[in-house]
Amino acid sequence: MRGFVSGPVFVTRTGKPLNRSNVWKMLKRLASAAKVLAKKVFPHNLRHLFARTHYAKFNDIARLPDILGHSSMDTTRIYTA
Repeated sequence: MRGFVSGPVFVTRTGKPLNRSNVWKMLKRLASAAKVLAKKVFPHNLRHLFARTHYAKFNDIARLPDILGHSSMDTTRIYTA
């Protein structure tokens, strides 16, 4: 992480945050270009990918609930399974 502790993940070229529907549309276009079935692509999948990647890199499940905004470690375990 580059020192960021809060703020939007996806922004426009001018720095304005993208809303959920914009991210959804972008993912669907990318899926189509990559010949991935659109019905398999959801923005929420990015949370799962981030959680699994973070856990694989740092092997620290204790920090993930805070990063993901989970109140329960059980919820976080679902993401890393």
